[in-house]
Amino acid sequence: MAIVNMEGLHLGSPAPGFSGELEFSGTGASGNTEKYDLAAGTRLQWHQQKTTDFLLLDYRYGRVAGDTNTDKSFAHFRHIYETGPNLAWEVFVQAEQNEFTRMEFRGLGGAGARFGLGDKSPASARYLGVGAFYVSETLTKVPGLTDDGTERLWRANAYFVIKYKISDHAGFVSSTYYQPSLKDSGDYRLLETASLAVEITGKLLLKLSIEIVHDNEPPQAVESTDTSYRTGISYIF
Repeated sequence: MAIVNMEGLHLGSPAPGFSGELEFSGTGASGNTEKYDLAAGTRLQWHQQKTTDFLLLDYRYGRVAGDTNTDKSFAHFRHIYETGPNLAWEVFVQAEQNEFTRMEFRGLGGAGARFGLGDKSPASARYLGVGAFYVSETLTKVPGLTDDGTERLWRANAYFVIKYKISDHAGFVSSTYYQPSLKDSGDYRLLETASLAVEITGKLLLKLSIEIVHDNEPPQAVESTDTSYRTGISYIF
């Protein structure tokens, strides 16, 4: 969807230097029902003074009764420069594919501004992001359908983030994105992602998340709304 929850649970600036997070999840069954789902992702980050660079990678794969039902991958790089306590500028590039939404390839590049809303407290923070990106989308050709090929366009990008520290060992993050086409406001995409992370040890987290994605003008033979749930383990370093 050209949108993803990229927010960590930290409320202030990241720690200086290199840091990261590895996340794994999986489910499975055998016997009368043969199925499994696997997911792996990582966030690699470098922070120095007013500059933050990070790379996100994510891959998900699943099979049911011998047939693949999930196959998607995602990569995102972002450069952030802070010009004040409540203002930062962002530049980003992204690539992704999803076999089951007919997305053979989507690549994009864009920029924007990020504003802190109100004073940050030890327990909560809010952010508003605005900007735009140029995207190239290639749909897989399917017999009987007529919308395959490549489309290139500009989209606006707006997002709202809430972070809340429930306790010293648990935190909640919600991110809402809105991305309309700049030439057709009726062509828009929405995403809501929310995650709850609970500390198991100092570096190991149990993470529960939900993602709701809506495309107001989806490809032919693709549902307009997808909802997914995920439970996994994250390791912070």
